[in-house]
Amino acid sequence: MEERTASMAGCPPGGHPDVEQPCNPSVRTWSPNSAVIKETVPPICPEPQGCYLELEFQYPVIPESLTIWVTFVSEEWDSSEAVNDIKLLLVSGRNISLGPQNFFCDIPMTIRLDPKKANEEVYGIQIYTLDEQLEIDAAMLTSVPQSQLCVDCQPIWYKIIRDPPFQKGSSFIISDLSRKFVDT
Repeated sequence: MEERTASMAGCPPGGHPDVEQPCNPSVRTWSPNSAVIKETVPPICPEPQGCYLELEFQYPVIPESLTIWVTFVSEEWDSSEAVNDIKLLLVSGRNISLGPQNFFCDIPMTIRLDPKKANEEVYGIQIYTLDEQLEIDAAMLTSVPQSQLCVDCQPIWYKIIRDPPFQKGSSFIISDLSRKFVDT
C-alpha cells in the first residue's frame, strides 16, 4: 500500500478549502499524483485498499461529524466508488472504518458519526482511494458539544450586509446554528 501525505511539496499543510474551481484539477489539493514528477508515469493505486491520504488534526476530539471536500474525481470512476474507505484514527490506537463514501466534486460531504461507535478521541483520518486522479482539498472534524477544548471559546459574531440594506434592527448576530433567516 502506498502512503501519500498532505505535507508534500506543493500541498498546503492544512486549513480551509481553497481550491479555485470545484470539479476541475487544481494544484492546491492532494491526490495520489500530487508528488509525481511530470515526466514519469504515475503510480497505480494497488487493489484492494489503494492509495491513502493520512491527516492528523491539531487537537484530538470526540467527533460529532467529519466533513471532507473532494474537489475532483476522475471521469473513469463513479463518485460512489472513488473513496473506498475512510478510517478514523483513535488516540487509543484503534481505528474505526467508515467504509466507502459517495462524493460529489461541487459540495462537501459530511458524515454524522455514531456516538456509540466514535465515543473516543480521534487524532486523524485516513482516506483510501483507487482513483489516481482523485483530489482532496480539506477535511474538518467537528467535536461533540461541550468539548473541553471549547469551554473558553466565545461565540462568533457575524455582520450581515444586504443590498438593499436592512430597514431596521441590527445587522450583527451571534452564530447560532438553530437560527434560520428568510428574506421576505
